[in-house]
Order: sequence, then C-alpha cells, then structure tokens
Amino acid sequence: MSTYPRHNTFYQEYNYRVFLVDGMLYRIPLDILAAECDIFQAMMELPQPSSDDDSEEGLSDQNPIRLDGVSRNEFEQLLRILCPPQSYRESPPQLSFLQLVSVLKLADQWCMDAVKEHVVLNIDQFDVDPVDKIVLARKFNVRSWLTPSFNRIVQRSTPLTKYDLDKLGAETLLKLVEFRDRLRCDRRGTWTIGTKREYMPIDFAEVIEAELPDFPQPSAAATVATPDAAPAPDSP
Repeated sequence: MSTYPRHNTFYQEYNYRVFLVDGMLYRIPLDILAAECDIFQAMMELPQPSSDDDSEEGLSDQNPIRLDGVSRNEFEQLLRILCPPQSYRESPPQLSFLQLVSVLKLADQWCMDAVKEHVVLNIDQFDVDPVDKIVLARKFNVRSWLTPSFNRIVQRSTPLTKYDLDKLGAETLLKLVEFRDRLRCDRRGTWTIGTKREYMPIDFAEVIEAELPDFPQPSAAATVATPDAAPAPDSP
C-alpha cells in the first residue's frame, strides 16, 4: 500500500452503478448523480461490497437499479447536463425547450435544486406562451414563473379563450377577468386597479343578441328578399 496521500479532487475512484430506465441499461458513475441528489448520495454512503461481489443492486446488468416512472429521453437529457464533455474541444450541450422540460421534471422529482435552477434559467431564454408556462410552473413548482406569466395574460390584447380555461381552470380565469374589470384610467391617463368592478351605464343589448349562443342568428336564406312573382301572361 502506498504511503503517499491521495488528492481530494484529482484522484477519483468512480463508483459505477448500472441503472435500468425504460428498458435500457445505463452504467454511469454514481457520484455524478449523488452530487445533486440526496437519494443517490445515500447509495454512495452504503458499505461497499468486495470487487468480486456483484449481487448488490446496481453492480451488474443482471441486477440493475430500476428507476421506474422515468423515460429514456428524460434520463438521457439529464445526463447530458450532468456529464461534462470528455474533450475541451467539445461544446456544452444545447438542449431544446422540450428537452429542458424533461430535465426539469426529474430535477423537481429528485430535488436536484442546482440542476433545476440551471434549467429554469435556460427555459427563460425561450419565448413560451404564458399559459403553458403557468402549467409548467404549477406542475414542477417554479414559483418565479407565475407572476410574470399571469401579468402577460392580463396585459395581452387577445381575449381569453377556451384553451386558457382548460389549462388554467375557471377560478384562475375569473380572477384574471376581474383584474381587467377593475382597471381604471384617470383624466391624466394614469392606469390604476380599483378594489371592485364599477357599474357601466352602457346598453350591451345589441352585442349580446349578436354574439351570445342563446340568440340564434337568422339563416342567410331567410335574409334574402324574395323577388316578386312574375305577372301571368295575357290570355290569347
């Protein structure tokens, strides 16, 4: 046995483990995952088996660590972020929006806070529909996305749609409508938000009957004037 000390950073004994993900085997250093996640860190802290003992979970293809509920694509995109390029000539991976969402799912599921923060910053570079971003924020607990996304919806010129209702829910949608109803513009052109909706002395009857489905519109045929009947020819 050598009497020289080992460098803390540049002397690594990779603790490889075999993972089964969505029917595919992956053999990777466990410390890559352990550095980001307490679940995998706990695996590293277990007593290490002897080199000729492959009965422990993850030490052989026959007995892999199973990661259920994870797709190959999600796991591979996560590894693309966690595993650095092997050559200094290689560029860092550029993931698409959907690939980043896959990583976001696992980062939230496995409490990988640093990875999650990295993915959130990268997704912010994409112009994502605010409704879709709110759905992602709620699903993966990204609090920082909620306020600016709701703000964009209230500010936009297009009306709220059934898609918005299906994605956001009736309670949220009605609250956003309320925000718009409480907008006020004073004589100086300054916009403020009041505490309640004010009465509007405007007759909406015409637009109600023209646009609500309770008032069916006359068919095109019924609106065409019937020409006068031609006079009967004179009898010979």
